[in-house]
Amino acid sequence: MVAILIAFMGNSQAQNFTTNLDWKSSYVLMDNAGLFHDEPVIQGDITATFQNGIYASLWFSTSPESSWGNDLGDEIDPSLGWSGDIGYGFKMNIALIYFYEPEANFPDIWYPKMVISHEFFGWDIGLKIGVYLPIDGSEGGWLVGPMANKTFKVTDKWSVPVTLKLIYDDGGFGNDSGVIPSISTGLNYKVSDGLSVSLSIAGCVPLWTDDARKERFVLGLGTSLKF
Repeated sequence: MVAILIAFMGNSQAQNFTTNLDWKSSYVLMDNAGLFHDEPVIQGDITATFQNGIYASLWFSTSPESSWGNDLGDEIDPSLGWSGDIGYGFKMNIALIYFYEPEANFPDIWYPKMVISHEFFGWDIGLKIGVYLPIDGSEGGWLVGPMANKTFKVTDKWSVPVTLKLIYDDGGFGNDSGVIPSISTGLNYKVSDGLSVSLSIAGCVPLWTDDARKERFVLGLGTSLKF
């Protein structure tokens, strides 16, 4: 898949770049309620999107209160993917992500994922599938579940994005299997064409699982620039 995407990239020019920078009250992976760091983190990414739908992205997380690589608040994730229409109103987003974990006691992970979606009544309704593949051969895991996205426009400047998920986690990384409902929302303000700032809140509540995972809530402040 990577070779095919790179070949297509070679025949296309980047259509736009998007960069995000966020402060988060903690680092929680909402899809499986995994707490990576219970103190504030700075997270961000830059994404180049090409005319044929291929995109390349580099995401990072860092914990300001400690030196780099001392905990799971530090992470770098390069990814390569494709997003576009596949017919009959359906869209597909596929990507291969590499989770680089500098903290020595946690392995790096390959993470292929796919989302197929369709618009219904103004909502983008989709099915997400992802597989965790640790590079050291240890137990990984997979997840699957429906998700829904919609942005409610309040004024020309203000909007409220909402994302709902209901993910089944098969119990990788020594966790029990379970269902993880989550919601993320917030308030976006459009400063100018291509520039916006946001206040966000996200939460998840693990169900039918007996391990140490519990409900998590994360606050965020961020900015986004598209050029």
